[in-house]
Amino acid sequence: MGLVGEIPASVGVYLKNLTYLGLDNNMLDGTVPEEFGILKFANEINLENNNLSGRITFSCEVGERFKLAGNVGLCLGKNYSCCSGNGGDEYQLLENCSLRLFEI
Repeated sequence: MGLVGEIPASVGVYLKNLTYLGLDNNMLDGTVPEEFGILKFANEINLENNNLSGRITFSCEVGERFKLAGNVGLCLGKNYSCCSGNGGDEYQLLENCSLRLFEI
């Protein structure tokens, strides 16, 4: 694929019944929209190998459906604790945002 730019928040708003979202291996940047928390029916949200950045603060129910490897700018938000299960391994790849030295 060759998608470039930010992921529109409207994806999470208008595609609530989405069961799979594959945006991996593109050149997407910016943050992961909070509206992705609405995607309750998604079995997998694959955002691997992009240039995404920012904090991941989704609930475990939604968060364990994400594939996020290859986005060096992503980190776990304050007070985020990963659930055991399928999503645990994925979040071990992300550092805690509070560990970053130059965070604004």
